[in-house]
Amino acid sequence: MVPSTQPRQFLTLRDAMDRLFENGVSATRGPWQTQWSRALSSWPVNVFEDEASYRVQALVPGADPEQIEITAHPGNRLSIAGTTGPAVPENAKAVWSEFGQATFRRDVALPLPFDAEKAQVSYQQGVLEIVLPKREEARPRQIKVPTEAK
Repeated sequence: MVPSTQPRQFLTLRDAMDRLFENGVSATRGPWQTQWSRALSSWPVNVFEDEASYRVQALVPGADPEQIEITAHPGNRLSIAGTTGPAVPENAKAVWSEFGQATFRRDVALPLPFDAEKAQVSYQQGVLEIVLPKREEARPRQIKVPTEAK
């Protein structure tokens, strides 16, 4: 087969990676913006479910519990937002800084309605835990099959 002199229709992996870095770093809202601004829109979250409730765990080390906002939204959604990490001390400048304050926000969509009024929240060792009871109408129910009397 003779090689074609026509331009290639598909990018090589190298070309694609070059474009990603060129566009990502130079774009106003590229994929690297969160790293440079230390504003994280995606934060580690675990969601567990049992018959009665959902248990949402969010990893927020260094967060002040009073600065964490938890909001229940219509449509079975939960938002967790806040700031984590130490502030720059007053009258000081960073000589070397590998971590600092970061803002975070995480929206979690749950499959069934929950009762936000009965939520229980705890914060221990950098892990925020929210227990959200399922609404009564969303809980599983046993349906009995009628038996015929003989």
